[in-house]
Amino acid sequence: MAAGAFGDVGLFFLISAWKPEKYKNTIPLLGWLSLFEGCDLLYYGLLLDLDFFLL
Repeated sequence: MAAGAFGDVGLFFLISAWKPEKYKNTIPLLGWLSLFEGCDLLYYGLLLDLDFFLL
């Protein structure tokens, strides 16, 4: 289910990058949501004491 959700988000990014003049109102929203998602992932990564690289 998570892979499908990330796939949908990636497809939305692709469509927005393909025709930016049509989706110019959603591009700032995608940027802010990406920053929020990055902060969220950083918070839970630090909370769960995850390594930066899982090698």
